[in-house]
Amino acid sequence: MTQTGIAVATSIPPTLARKDAGRDADREYQRLCLSSWLECGFRVMSINAADEIAALAGRYPEITFIESMKAVHPGSGGKTPYIADLLDALIAAREPVLGIINSDIVFEPSSAWREQLPKLVNSAVVTGQRHDATSLAKGTFRKYYWGFDYFFFDRDAAQRLATSAADFAMGLAWWDYWLPASASMNGRDVVVLDRPTVAHLVHKEPYLDTGWRRMGFEFARFIEREARARSEAVPPSIGALLPSCRQLAGIPVDSPPSHEIDLKISQMALDYIPQLTRSALTFDRGQPTPQAEANKDQLTPTIVFQRFEERLWAGQTLEHAKRLEVEGRPHEAVSEFRAALEKTPEDFDVLAAIGEYLLRQRNFGAAIELFKKAAEQQPDSCRLLNVLAAALRASNRYDEAIDCLEHALHVEPDDEASVCNLALTLNEAGRRNEAIRRLEAALKKSPDFADASALLARLRGR
Repeated sequence: MTQTGIAVATSIPPTLARKDAGRDADREYQRLCLSSWLECGFRVMSINAADEIAALAGRYPEITFIESMKAVHPGSGGKTPYIADLLDALIAAREPVLGIINSDIVFEPSSAWREQLPKLVNSAVVTGQRHDATSLAKGTFRKYYWGFDYFFFDRDAAQRLATSAADFAMGLAWWDYWLPASASMNGRDVVVLDRPTVAHLVHKEPYLDTGWRRMGFEFARFIEREARARSEAVPPSIGALLPSCRQLAGIPVDSPPSHEIDLKISQMALDYIPQLTRSALTFDRGQPTPQAEANKDQLTPTIVFQRFEERLWAGQTLEHAKRLEVEGRPHEAVSEFRAALEKTPEDFDVLAAIGEYLLRQRNFGAAIELFKKAAEQQPDSCRLLNVLAAALRASNRYDEAIDCLEHALHVEPDDEASVCNLALTLNEAGRRNEAIRRLEAALKKSPDFADASALLARLRGR
């Protein structure tokens, strides 16, 4: 593939667990992501710990691997480098356009990347929001509003960013807020790109964990400190964020976690993202990129983005249907659900969402049918197993419901909803003593399990 003047840095994890339409994709998905970048003409560098590089370099010979010279944080997929490591590698690169990309993102194949980015990065940082899917070839697309997965900029911006990168790291939260905020503080515009775009295969993400809180405080203190040091007014997007950051900056570092503090941290996203995304740019998407040779069964970037507008419409329609039901307009909701299903009849999220709607409407037979179709794609979805069990239980099909919940607990042994639903189902099936034993075992393992405690008292007649 002919290279352009664009160099990007990432950190490829040693292992990546993904399911595409319920099928294990793992390395196939990582290779798809990387091939999409190469087809767009990017030169790719991966920053990794020394003990990861040998195996990864053998697996991906087209990627340049660079050892992280600084300490690394433990990340969700192993070790992850500081953003400063990625910036150092980019500053040393020869290309005029530089970028940081999360490793699990598929780029839409388009010549617009190489044709349009050089015109923007001398005055702006360019970013965009991904589109999530559970099936890359046939599923709905839904924009992930609350984060960014790629950034492009020039060498001057990289050098300025490197001075304030601090402890932000790939694999940890808030780095994708710090980077555009830091660029804004240094006089750069932040351009959010609507098309061409990027796709992402959905996976379970940690939320509100220790790293999320710690880096949230780090981000808040960065904003407060930078604003205090300025003699001029902060950019408007930062101004909207500043009150929340000042509140958090005043909280002692060693404060114990609390719901109130988590809400204050979350408020920063509510303040900041709408300011950045109020106007998005669409490139003339140019020509499709040349495609690498692939066999007929191989997923390619072109296949991922086929029918993009139609699949995005289906995702938006699905979300609209959910809102209509919440607003008490079920008859309007059902027509929207059906429209989404017509466009993406094999999509897990559509099947599950309509099944849950039918369950709430007490149409248990139709709900069970859709849940079982969804389970063909994601048989280990704990949430799906629980709603399927609820529909089976409501139909007096207790043995099948119990089997579903046993499977859910095999997948996630500590899932509290599955524990309580199993106890309820056993009790209704005439197996009260077994239900009590299950709850006692759960409480022995987790004494603070309030729902199990309340249910146990109820079953004992207290």
